[in-house]
Amino acid sequence: MTEIAASKPTESKLSITCAVIIALCAVIGLPPTLYCGYAAWTANHPGDAHAAVTTSANFDVAFDMMIGCYLLLFVTALVWWVWRRQQKRTQVLVPNSRLKILSAHYGVEGIADRDVTNYLLSRLRGDAFAETIGADLFGGFDPVGGKQKRLKVRYSFDGREATITRPEYALLVLPEDTSLAEQVNALQQELRQVKAESVSFAVNRVLVAGPAAHAEQRAR
Repeated sequence: MTEIAASKPTESKLSITCAVIIALCAVIGLPPTLYCGYAAWTANHPGDAHAAVTTSANFDVAFDMMIGCYLLLFVTALVWWVWRRQQKRTQVLVPNSRLKILSAHYGVEGIADRDVTNYLLSRLRGDAFAETIGADLFGGFDPVGGKQKRLKVRYSFDGREATITRPEYALLVLPEDTSLAEQVNALQQELRQVKAESVSFAVNRVLVAGPAAHAEQRAR
C-alpha cells in the first residue's frame, strides 16, 4: 500500500508465499478430488466389474479434504489479488515521482500515533507535495481530539532520505529546501532580536529604557 524502499522484497516474499500455498492446495486437493469423482462414478455403475468398493466414511473424509483445500486456495488467491490491486493503485497515484513518501504518522507522541501514509500518497502529484496539516488532509480523521498534534513524515527525493516534523495547521512542503529553511530561521532570529532591542520600558508613564527613551533624552 506504500512505495517503500523495501516494498520489492516484501512483494516478492508475499507472492512466493501465496504461490506455494496455492500449489500445495492444488497438489493436496487432487487425490481427494479424484477419489470423490471415482466414488461418484462407482455409485452410477454398480454392476461394473472394475468398480471399486467405496465407503461413505472414506467419501466424507475425501470430500472434506477437497473442500478444505480448494477453499484455502480460493482465499489465498483472493488475498493476493486484493493486495496486488492495492499495490497497482498506489503506483498509479504516484507514477515515476522523484518524491517518495516512505512513511507518515499523525497524532501525539506517546499517546496516539496513526499511520497516514496512504492519505499523503493520495494527494501526491508530480515531484512535490504542499498541503496544510489538519483533519481535512486525512479525510476528517482526528486521532486525539482536543490536543495539539504533529505530522512526522519520512520521505526520499532522488534517493536521498529525510525526515520532517510539522505541527498541526502548519504547511507541509516536500521536498524541504534546507537552505531556505536556514534562511527563514536566520530571519526569524534577527526579527526577534530587533523586536527585543525596540522594546521601551516606562515607569509611571515616563520612558526609562529603549530607543524611544533615548530619543526623548536627546530631544531634551
